Amino acid sequence: MPPMSTQTPLMRQYLETKEKYRDAILFFRLGDFYEMFFDDAERVSKMLNLTLTSRNKSSAESVPLCGVPHHSAQTYINRLISMGHKVALCEQMEDPKKAKGIVKREVVQVITPGVMLDPEGLDGKNPNYLASVCHRQGRWGLALADVSTGLFQMTELADESKLSDELNRLEPREILLPVEEKNRPWAERLRKNFPAVLFNAMPGWHFDPDFGRDLYQSYYKASLAGLGIDSLNGAYPAGGALLSYLSEMKLLKEGLLSRPRIYFSADSMAIDDNAKRNLELVTTLAEGKRHGSLFWLIDRAKTVMGSRQLKNWLLSPLIESKKIEERLSVVSELKENSGLLSELENEFSKIADLERLENRIVAGQANARDLIALCASLERVDAIKNTLSGCGSPLLCESRDKLDSLNELTDEIGRTLCDDPPPALKEGGIIREGVNAELDELRSIEKNGKYFISTMEAREREATGISSLKIRYNQVFGYAIEITHTHKDKIPQHYIRKQTLTQAERYITPELKEYEEKVLRASERICELEYEIFQQLREKAAGFSVRIKKTAETISTLDALMSLARVALEYRYVRPEIVDEPALEIKKGRHPLVEALYREEPFVPNDLLLNTSDQRLLIITGPNMAGKSTVMRQTALIVIMAQMGGFVPAESAMIGIVDQIFTRVGASDRLQKGHSTFMVEMIETANILAHATEKSLVVLDEIGRGTSTFDGLSIAWAVAETLHDKIACRTLFATHYHELTDLAEEKEGIRNFHMAVKEWNGEILFLRELKEGGTNRSYGVFVAAMAGLPPETISRAREILKLLEEKDLQFKSAAQKESPQMTLFEPRPHPVVEELKKVDINALTPLEALNVLARLKTSY
Repeated sequence: MPPMSTQTPLMRQYLETKEKYRDAILFFRLGDFYEMFFDDAERVSKMLNLTLTSRNKSSAESVPLCGVPHHSAQTYINRLISMGHKVALCEQMEDPKKAKGIVKREVVQVITPGVMLDPEGLDGKNPNYLASVCHRQGRWGLALADVSTGLFQMTELADESKLSDELNRLEPREILLPVEEKNRPWAERLRKNFPAVLFNAMPGWHFDPDFGRDLYQSYYKASLAGLGIDSLNGAYPAGGALLSYLSEMKLLKEGLLSRPRIYFSADSMAIDDNAKRNLELVTTLAEGKRHGSLFWLIDRAKTVMGSRQLKNWLLSPLIESKKIEERLSVVSELKENSGLLSELENEFSKIADLERLENRIVAGQANARDLIALCASLERVDAIKNTLSGCGSPLLCESRDKLDSLNELTDEIGRTLCDDPPPALKEGGIIREGVNAELDELRSIEKNGKYFISTMEAREREATGISSLKIRYNQVFGYAIEITHTHKDKIPQHYIRKQTLTQAERYITPELKEYEEKVLRASERICELEYEIFQQLREKAAGFSVRIKKTAETISTLDALMSLARVALEYRYVRPEIVDEPALEIKKGRHPLVEALYREEPFVPNDLLLNTSDQRLLIITGPNMAGKSTVMRQTALIVIMAQMGGFVPAESAMIGIVDQIFTRVGASDRLQKGHSTFMVEMIETANILAHATEKSLVVLDEIGRGTSTFDGLSIAWAVAETLHDKIACRTLFATHYHELTDLAEEKEGIRNFHMAVKEWNGEILFLRELKEGGTNRSYGVFVAAMAGLPPETISRAREILKLLEEKDLQFKSAAQKESPQMTLFEPRPHPVVEELKKVDINALTPLEALNVLARLKTSY
C-alpha cells in the first residue's frame, strides 16, 4: 500500500478510517455505491465474485477497488457475515452537493455474526447468540445476548467441560474473550472446539468488574444489586464486556437488551453435546440436517418465535414437576379441543417475528414495512385473547392476561403509514395524506406539476408556431424546452440555450426555471419531511419496547405449547405421569422419529422399567439391527419430550425427574485432535462417570469395542459396576459381550434383557421386541450376509465361527497350555493349587508341612 502522504484527499480519508477498523471489511460510501479498496477489494472480489478494477490504472500507484450498489449492499454484507467476517459501514454524513471540500464520512455501524439484525441474514428458527467468556476465581463467567431479539442472560459454570457443553447447546455465532487470555490453553481449546465461530479478543479492561459496574448503572439506571447480578463475580464482568462491545459497535441503544436474566445449569436437565448429537435432537447424525431430527418432528409452530422457544425447551427440559405439569395441562386442553387449537393456529399464522421486528425498531434499522408488519401482528392480539376467554388451564389464563394489543400504537401506525409502503425510507411514498399539512401542500405542488407543464407546453407551441415543441425533464439538466433543428429559425429571443443535441436544441425560460426550482424543492422536501415523520413514529414505537417484548414472549410460549399439542394430536401421543422419585416405566413406548419416517412396516412398541432399587441397570444383548439402539434412544427421547412439557409416544409413561441425560453411542474419531475412536469412547465414558448422579439417565451402546477383547470386556464390566454400585443411576447398557450377563447374578439392581429374533430356514427375523433374559449369540454373520458380503466370505466366516464355538478345539487347548495369561472370568487351574487340594492338613505334622512346601518350591 503506498504511503498515505502520496494519496489523494479521498484516499487519505479512506485510509484513516480503515486504520480504526483494521479487522473489518470497510464498505466506504461513494455516491450510490459502497467501494472497497486495496486488500479489502482483492479479498472481497474473490469471496463474492465481484469485478476487481482499480483507480489510476495508468499510474504506478494504482489502487485496487471493487464495489456494490448501496441499495443491494445488504445481500453482499450477509454473505460476508455468513463467512465469519466483520463489515464496517462508512456513510456520507452530509449532502455531497452542499459539502465544502471532501464529503464528511464516518462509520455508523459494524456488523459481525453475533450482532446481525437483518432478517435475510438470520435463521428465523434459531437464536443468534453473541457470547462473552471470562475466567475468574476458578469459575467461568458466561454472558449471552441475542441482539436480534434483545435477550440478555448470564450464568456461572464450575469447570471447563460445563462451559463447553453450554456453548454447544447454545451455538453462539461469536465469542468475546480477554486478549490477555486468548493464548491460554483453555482459550485455544475453545477455538478448536468451535472452529466456525468468530472469536474476538478484547482488551482486559472491558472485563474489569468496576468498569462493568459503571456500564450497567449507565445503561440500566440500576445497580448490580438492583439487577440481581451482584453475586455473580465471574458472570457480570463478562456481561459488562458484552455491553461495551455493543457500544463500540454503535448498537447499544436504550431498550435494545432486556434486563439480564440469571440462569444456572442445575435449573434444567443437562444434555451435553454427545447426547444432543446422538439423540438427533436438532440435526441428524448422518447428514447434520434439521429434517429427520426431533426438533423437525415437533416443530409445528406458526411463528418463528414459537420455533425458537420450542428449540430452547427441547435443549433445556424442566426438572421442576410443577412447571412441567403446567405445560402438560395446556397441551392436554388444546389436544382435547382441536377446534380451539385450529382457531388459534389460524390467528398465529398472521403474526410476524415481533421480537426481531422490535429490536430493529429500537436499533433504528426498521423500515416502514417493518412497522406495518408490527401493527398487523399486534392487531391479532385481541382476537387471540377472545379465543382464549373460556380456557381453564392456569398457564393459558396467565398467558391470555399478559397479552397486550397496544392499540394506541397500532392506531397511530395505521393512521400514519401507507398500507403498502416501499422498502426505501428516503424516497417518499410512505406517509398517508392528511398526516401533515406541509406535506400535503408540497404534494399538491408536485401533483400539479404535470398539469402546469402540459399547459405551458401548449401555450408555447401556440406562441411559437412550433407544433413539435416539447418540454422534457432530465435528472442532470432538469426541465427544458426541446426544439428540433428544423424550427431553429422560429426560436424566440427570450429562450436561453441549455444543451445541444444531434437533432435538436434544449432551452429554458425564466418562468420554466422558476417552476423547476419550486417543483424540485417540493419533491426534495417531501422526501425529507416523510423521513422525519417516519423517524418520529419509529422512535415512538421504540418507546413501547418493553410491552412489545412481553407480548412477543407470551406469543412464543403459547405457540410452542400449541405445537406440542398439534404433534400429540397427530401422532396419538399420551400425557406422561411426572413423579419425583427416580423411576421410569414406559408401556408400549415408540421411537418418535422411526415411527414418523419409516412407515413401510408397523412400529413394534416395547415396555421398559427402570428404578434405582432392583432394576436400575439393564444389560441389553442381541444382534445388530435387532433394535437395541432404537429402544435405548426412544427411552431418552420420551424422557426429554415429557420434561419439556410435551406428550409422549407410548400407551402410558411414568417419568421420574431426570437431571441429566448421557449417551455413549457408536464409533467416531477426532483425528484432528489426535484422538482415536477408542480414545473418544473412553473420554465420553469418563465424562459420564465423573458427572452422572442418582437422578441421571445413562445410555451406553457398546463400551470397550475399540480395543482387544479382554481389555474391552474388562472396561465394560468395570464401568457397569461403577454405574450400578457407586452412582446408582438408571442405565441402559447394550453390549455384545455376553459375559456381562453374569453381572445380573451378582448385582441386585442389574437385569438382563435381549432383543428377540427368530431363526427360520437358516435366516433370522428381527422381532424388534425387548424381552427379559440374556442371550449368548450376536448373529453377526447373518447380518453380514444381509449386508451383501460375498457368499464365499460368509461361508468361510460360518466355518470359523463353528470352530471358535467348540469348547475342545485343539488350538485353543494348546494356547491355554502355552499362554501364561489367565482368563478373566474362567481362571485356569494352577498345579500348585491342585497339589495343595490333595493334602490332608488335619493329618499333617509341622515337619511334613515344611517338606511339602519345600517340594512345591523346588518343583514349580
